[in-house]
Amino acid sequence: MVVPAAACIRVLMCAVPFSVIAAAASGAAAAQDPRDERASALAIQAGRDTFRQFCAPCHGVDGKGHGPVAPVLTTPPTDLTSVKRRNMGVFPLATLEAMLTAATRLQTAAHPMAHGSEQMPIWGPTFLAIDNGPTLARARVANLLAYLESTQQ
Repeated sequence: MVVPAAACIRVLMCAVPFSVIAAAASGAAAAQDPRDERASALAIQAGRDTFRQFCAPCHGVDGKGHGPVAPVLTTPPTDLTSVKRRNMGVFPLATLEAMLTAATRLQTAAHPMAHGSEQMPIWGPTFLAIDNGPTLARARVANLLAYLESTQQ
């Protein structure tokens, strides 16, 4: 049986808008899942706690590089609120993660801009020791990066 073209067009005119609305609604529902927002807020809060404990002495509570230890450092700490701006609008997540999880100064050599001066501690072994292994240490770094990304100006 051959279906007339006019009938096909009528079906498409009804089906396409409905499918677009359905797709948009499902995307909006997924984007507004309160569990995701809550998890993200918790990750940022945990990252803020890690930042205040390990990073704020040099980078300052606001992340701008004016912590209480900063005056005695030969290289001023980086303003961590402008990382995205300095990287053409992209937050370099993989580079920062590699820097924070490095176990040796040699491993950070591949990411010298991210790691800054030799005065910055190598956090990989510290986080591994504190967190009793790589699983929690990776979560700590992920939370810290979520917090840092949330501070970008």
